[in-house]
Amino acid sequence: MNLNSMLIENIRSHDYFKGLGELSTFEEVVDQIYYDCTYITPWRPGTHKAQRAAGMCSGLRGVSNAGVPSTAYMLLFKLYTLQLTRNQILRLVTHKDSPYIRAIGLLYLRYVCEPKELWGWYEPYVSDPEMWSQLGEGGERSTLGSFVRRLCTELEWYDTMLPRLPVPVARDIEKKLAE
Repeated sequence: MNLNSMLIENIRSHDYFKGLGELSTFEEVVDQIYYDCTYITPWRPGTHKAQRAAGMCSGLRGVSNAGVPSTAYMLLFKLYTLQLTRNQILRLVTHKDSPYIRAIGLLYLRYVCEPKELWGWYEPYVSDPEMWSQLGEGGERSTLGSFVRRLCTELEWYDTMLPRLPVPVARDIEKKLAE
């Protein structure tokens, strides 16, 4: 999975992720997403600073600006460890119970899908009207379709780099979005 290495390290060492070891099936993880996800950022809000440490803290072992990984990203990484099938990914992105389940499925695709196949997965959801908030309760609401368009065109997601799309693929997606 092409995730920020600091994020992966913080996920692996977090007690919540270690507890996810008890979940061994796709269905159990999806249920956990339904119960635990209230926002979809990589870092728990208020725990991550975008700028690098400087001064006294810059060289100290264990001092980090990384923050605490979000529940959503720990569950996303758990799904990655299960090595989902195409059918399971389709079940995620079409799930009717929670927009967060769908959003995690769409993020999963952005991190693991072959760039040339990405548009085939995303096209049906570009105009998805379901309203939700990426930042949870009190956050600005938008459509799932605008989330998909953002995943297609941006390289950064809340201070975390998304995998770079090859230029011809990115141009093709932008052209299709403009149609």
